[in-house]
Amino acid sequence: RRRLKIAKVATELQKDLSFLTSDLLALDDSKLAELSAGPYGAYIDFMRRRKPYRFSAETERVLEGMSFLHNLPYLAYEAAKLGDLEFPAFEVDGKEYPLSYSLYETVYAESPDTNVRRKAYEVFYDRIASQRQTLASLYFTEVLSQKSISDMRGHDSVFQMLLLSQNVSRDLYDRQIDGLMRDLAPVMRRYAKKLQANYGLDRLTYADLRLPATPDEREVSVAEAWEVVEASVAVMGEDYQALIRQAKEERWVDFAQNIGKSTGGFCASVPDAPSYILLNWNGGFSEVFTLAHELGHAVQGKLAERHNKMLQAHPSLYFIEAPSTIHELLLTNYLLAKDDRPETARLVAGQMVAKTYFHNCVTHLLEAAFQRDVYRAIESGESLSADDFDRLFLNVLKAFWGDEVEIPQSAGRTWMRQPHYYLGLYPYTYSAGLVVSTAVAKAIREEGQPAVDRWIETLKKGGSLSPVELARIAGVDLTTDRPLQTMVETIAELVDLI
Repeated sequence: RRRLKIAKVATELQKDLSFLTSDLLALDDSKLAELSAGPYGAYIDFMRRRKPYRFSAETERVLEGMSFLHNLPYLAYEAAKLGDLEFPAFEVDGKEYPLSYSLYETVYAESPDTNVRRKAYEVFYDRIASQRQTLASLYFTEVLSQKSISDMRGHDSVFQMLLLSQNVSRDLYDRQIDGLMRDLAPVMRRYAKKLQANYGLDRLTYADLRLPATPDEREVSVAEAWEVVEASVAVMGEDYQALIRQAKEERWVDFAQNIGKSTGGFCASVPDAPSYILLNWNGGFSEVFTLAHELGHAVQGKLAERHNKMLQAHPSLYFIEAPSTIHELLLTNYLLAKDDRPETARLVAGQMVAKTYFHNCVTHLLEAAFQRDVYRAIESGESLSADDFDRLFLNVLKAFWGDEVEIPQSAGRTWMRQPHYYLGLYPYTYSAGLVVSTAVAKAIREEGQPAVDRWIETLKKGGSLSPVELARIAGVDLTTDRPLQTMVETIAELVDLI
């Protein structure tokens, strides 16, 4: 109910303020060029890129007044997923286990008990199938709406419209997906074989892929996690660490698992206010990395807000996951430096592959490849049903994992689990951010302070520069394949340690 009220208020504000953009773009080019040199330069340039695709001021006002309707597929998806969908308990060896979206994602999918893990998968995927047609209709409506708006505004494609707001070229987008689907797949298939051996499984199924890399996963308290995360960013300096302490002392983080609570982890930074972080804490070692990740978003938000006007404080969606994932890499560097025993290296390397790179890179990469196939189908005029979405996702899974992982037909429903598809071309940005953060973390480890200084300067720039320009300040050239190759090589080295 609160969310619907906020959406209604936001729609009214967007409609009433739509004249600002129209009046701004009505100025002649010389005046806009003059404004581009001022403190709102990046925002003005963003508006100028959109100018050729704008309607009249009145039409834009009407569209803004209908923005609530445009957001309806996403709101309905969240309501169906977290409000209407209920899961039955399941039984294994005479013991009953409660089930919810949060419990599956954070507990059962990673359970070391094979019978529990696979039974939870079976019940979970069977239950979400009851929503297939509803969620497929919502998703098709979402992408068809975007395609229609793209056509009406005169864009070359829906890809061009969605990438315009990220200030990213189609080449950069496609290279990210194609390069990793080609080069990372063999590395992760090797990881799958190690995972199977580590747990003594006669076969590795899709339900087993979320297992910790090694069975020696240990529990960590929230207090311990705060201590380790703060220590891991000491290399970034006292001011940086102070932001972590502030987050802890002011209780920016919601740790509890609750039925109906959104899955995963999120961070929303509010100007002149706390950053609000959502987690679903299960006490596993992997949760330390999730906490570090979300705090990376929070720190970036605060540093950018201090040095930029509000309208250009946040970087492009393409770059947004770099400040978060670098925290996980700094945590890895810290843990390996603190304890050089082989078992520690194995545990930390396993965590990096199973959590940081698997979740933020592989999981979202596969979603990105699926999403691209969906938009391609829409571009060619196809109508897509639940069966089509299942088929497209299943094809991507089989192309990536090959014969090393047993992929059941039910795995095609995985597209139903993720809300990112309603946020434009978002899934691929996780791996894009990791490409940047992997290169920067490597530089910090090898160079020390000069690399730290470059990265902090990058964070302070916020959204005042394009992703390519931001990465260049940090010492990473995204116009070449080298950063992508560096990440694949890094993952391969970690797999060797497991």
